[in-house]
Amino acid sequence: MPEPEKPVLEERVARLERLVEALIHRGRTEQRGPEASAPSRPVGVESGAGEGSQEPGQRPSQRPGQGPSQRPSQAPSQAPRPDSVAARPPSGAEQIGSPSLAGQSERWLGRIGIGFVVLAMALLLKLSFDRGWITPALRLVAGLGAGSVLLFFGLRLEEARKRLAQALLGGSIAIFYLVGFAGLQLYELLPFWVALLLMTATTVLSIVLSVRQDSPLLGVFGVAGGLATPFLLESGSDNVSALAIYVSVVLLGGGAVQLYRGWVSLLGTLLVGGTIVLALVVFAADGAPVVVPTLAIAVFWLVAAASPLLRPVVASLPQPNRPLQFALWDSRAAVTWATLATVVLLSVHLSFEVREVGLLLFLFGLMTGTAAYRTRGVSLAQWPSAELSALCVAFGLWFVADDPAAILLVVAETLVLFTLVARGAPSSLRIIGHVLAGVVAWAFLYYAANAPLDGFLGLREDAFVRLAVLGIFVGCSMSVEKDHAPVYKAAAYIGLLAWVLSEFGPKPYGAQLVSIAWSVQGAITLVASVRKRSQPLQLVGLATLGLVAGKLLLFDLSQLEPVWRILMFLGFGAGLLGLAYLVNRPPDSEQSVQREPREESSP
Repeated sequence: MPEPEKPVLEERVARLERLVEALIHRGRTEQRGPEASAPSRPVGVESGAGEGSQEPGQRPSQRPGQGPSQRPSQAPSQAPRPDSVAARPPSGAEQIGSPSLAGQSERWLGRIGIGFVVLAMALLLKLSFDRGWITPALRLVAGLGAGSVLLFFGLRLEEARKRLAQALLGGSIAIFYLVGFAGLQLYELLPFWVALLLMTATTVLSIVLSVRQDSPLLGVFGVAGGLATPFLLESGSDNVSALAIYVSVVLLGGGAVQLYRGWVSLLGTLLVGGTIVLALVVFAADGAPVVVPTLAIAVFWLVAAASPLLRPVVASLPQPNRPLQFALWDSRAAVTWATLATVVLLSVHLSFEVREVGLLLFLFGLMTGTAAYRTRGVSLAQWPSAELSALCVAFGLWFVADDPAAILLVVAETLVLFTLVARGAPSSLRIIGHVLAGVVAWAFLYYAANAPLDGFLGLREDAFVRLAVLGIFVGCSMSVEKDHAPVYKAAAYIGLLAWVLSEFGPKPYGAQLVSIAWSVQGAITLVASVRKRSQPLQLVGLATLGLVAGKLLLFDLSQLEPVWRILMFLGFGAGLLGLAYLVNRPPDSEQSVQREPREESSP
């Protein structure tokens, strides 16, 4: 712009600033009430003081040598009069806040309306098929026409009425899916490659439109419409392979959008819809080839489980605006659901035995464990994959190994989890370790009481395996946090008491052996408490000896022979006297301190 016109622009800026200040002042005066308003001069008429006043840092509005009378005459005419602006009454939309209300109404009316249109098209196809109104070829042409009309108007309205356009575009995608599947499966008018090409093009169209408009709803429309096609048409076709390929195409299209955008609603649609449709495929594939449905199930897991784990790692992908805690739970739910559904579907489809299911869980545990190792430092990917890996390995061990060996292996995994947490693994693995330890403790007591006899050295079967479990519990007490260490030590201590009772109780003279073993365990604990000066350990030792005393009085007194009764009572009483002497005996350091003053006082 030429240099002589700069003062003109500066003058306009100064006038607009004073106009805004006057409007603000007038609004505040009207809010305080008419009685508080003071008469003021019109903003459009400027006095000399108003002309000379400027804001701090404001450039002068006049050129050197130019007086007030030389201001441009067109500047006041271009500035709007504040009286007319303030006096303009608000419209009905501004009074009730209807822009937001109208947008919500448009959104929901569009969703409900297009849903009924798609449902009506599906019912019309079924009714026309039942009554023979029109030929199948005309039905397909009518479906393509209806979808094209919705697509045309949706594209025309995408700038002016975006929400309504999204509903129309979603309906067109659903109808295209219906036409493709009906032409192949229901009417058998389209060759396989034509139907596959049509559905692939529809999937690509849904991907492009959802990404173009940044619309999760449009993506949900496309995926849900495609996955719901078998249910809407009630197809009785036995072409399971074609159905599996169709489902894979829909899942891959929706998964691509979800991977790029990270929409939770679309991920939920893939999980729920994919599980239902693949269950239909599995139950319809009785006696059919198993390769294609198996690949479809693998595609489902890759889309629903691997995608949430992969998104946080790729920095170029846009991340959703959700708190980290909620995003973490979304990822956990998606990965767990997808893996559980995949294991169940594959087990049913391939007729797996229990051990084969365990090996399948090991496979998923290995894959998710590798993902957790490769995504260290990315909590949204590392935490869910590490947690799922721990659970898959635990269940796999339980399914593959025998019961006692499974107990030992699971508690060994617990120790490994605690060690990994101490070295920087996700802290949620500690919670999984505590849960597994609780399950192992219950299973230990159950199998210790119900295991058959006549094992090694006359003990129960796998008695030493259960004894090793107690040793691992002691190791866990050294790896967990200090608050939980006493719990694991107490579990190991009580487990040893239960182990002695279950192994020696059924033997001849088992009551005597149990009493002796418990007495020795309590005595060792009491002596150790004195050496370590541990009051909790002392209470445990005294409680164990009290348990032995109660057993002698309540059970052994009536069950033992007189000679054994005398020997047991005599030995137990003498042992208590010896412990009383050891407990009250001062430590060596205190004895040396007591001897030194006596030596100094002697002549």
